[in-house]
Amino acid sequence: MLRRILIFFILIVILAFLFWSSLSLQTIFYEAAFSIKAYAVENQIFVIAVFIALGALSATLSPFSSIPFVPVMIMVWGNVLTAIFLLIGWLIGEILAYFIGYYAGYPIVSQLSSFEKIKYYKEKLSKKTEFFLVLLFRFAMPAEIPGYALGILRYNFNKYLLATFIAELPFAFVVSYASDALVNNQPAIFMIFVISSFLFFGLTFYLFNKKLR
Repeated sequence: MLRRILIFFILIVILAFLFWSSLSLQTIFYEAAFSIKAYAVENQIFVIAVFIALGALSATLSPFSSIPFVPVMIMVWGNVLTAIFLLIGWLIGEILAYFIGYYAGYPIVSQLSSFEKIKYYKEKLSKKTEFFLVLLFRFAMPAEIPGYALGILRYNFNKYLLATFIAELPFAFVVSYASDALVNNQPAIFMIFVISSFLFFGLTFYLFNKKLR
């Protein structure tokens, strides 16, 4: 899992430097962003709903992610609103994942690509697992894995929701402000966000697995 996270962050850095070094890519991006911004002005509710839905989808299905859409949305709404809409979408998706696991259980979850990881952590945890370990679980794993696993376990929903909110709130703002640094050609700030995020994920992954053992 840590290797997967490292590959993800390396890919982000490579794509960022490709964007900064290519005038044609920047031109395509800004043309698309301004077109979407003009459309969003006339159809604000629809665009917000679509973005939130994409965020919800990314929190229930791996490896789909709504993060690639964030730089464009930064041009439309700015950092704070984008982070809020992103957070709302993720929370909705993670609530759906929890209740799918809670009510549907294995018949549905077994069809997912991440089923083996969900099954593994379902066997390691229980509905009485302490809150701090669940919080580490939320920080250290892709969003859908804790949602489905804790839903199957019928872990207390209020505690799950609190852990999910605590885990996703800072990440939503990190993604938003890192995207702002990307589109405004601020590589130093962007790299600070990327490296700090990777180190944080690495630390929580280590602590989670150490405490789990």
